[in-house]
Amino acid sequence: MFPLALAHLTALDLPPPALVQAAAKAGFAKVGLRLHPAAPGAIEYYSVPGTPDFAELKAVLDGEGIRIHDIEIVSIGPGFAATDYLYLLEAGQALGAATLNVSGDDEDRSRLTDNFAALCEQARTFAMRVDLEFMRWRAIGTLEQSAEIVTDANAGNGRILLDALHLFRSGGSIETLKSIDRSLIGSIQLCDGRGPIPSGDEAVIFEARQNRFAPGDGELPLKELVEHLADLQGLQWGVETPMLDTPAPDCIARGHAGASVLLGRF
Repeated sequence: MFPLALAHLTALDLPPPALVQAAAKAGFAKVGLRLHPAAPGAIEYYSVPGTPDFAELKAVLDGEGIRIHDIEIVSIGPGFAATDYLYLLEAGQALGAATLNVSGDDEDRSRLTDNFAALCEQARTFAMRVDLEFMRWRAIGTLEQSAEIVTDANAGNGRILLDALHLFRSGGSIETLKSIDRSLIGSIQLCDGRGPIPSGDEAVIFEARQNRFAPGDGELPLKELVEHLADLQGLQWGVETPMLDTPAPDCIARGHAGASVLLGRF
């Protein structure tokens, strides 16, 4: 069985100590933490290393035997400067995080590539990787686009975060996945979806942030996805399953159970 990481979006209303405890109860080995907001004013749970809140989180992590896989999420937009996020990398290092997740939000591909490479170089000094997540409504919205940025940046610690829903809702397929160098993928977030691709970015965003299904409860070709990636060394498997009108513990438990069944075949 692959050790699973729980993405914070699954239960974003839970502060980190509560998320860690719920993840441990469900059987997760790792969690991701939303230490930086996805948009100005959105939920974040950053705390300064050395403060009582930070010490509490460390104590809960140690007590539950849970590790931090990733911290998130930084937008690489036109005004991006890698040095603005030193504090975030310092917090991630203090928590033992392996990865910083980012999104690509700059239409200037050359500038975006340079900034991604600069952030990777900075993250290397903190022994962390940088994973680029593509989302249909952002400038980097497809797997092919993210692969191009990561390849051109040529950073040894730069990878792709592959979210199953984002792959298929951006028009991607298993054949798309097979067309890229799979060693570029560092992390994967499993979930499921039902019905056709929602029309319009607003509907796509609503589904992604609030209305997913546990792996196996929908119609996405997850079995084929796992078959293609199951033997990839170093890939971190995770779950991101926010579910509409579903209590956080159920989102977490059902996500773990579905992923475990799916991955248990390999």
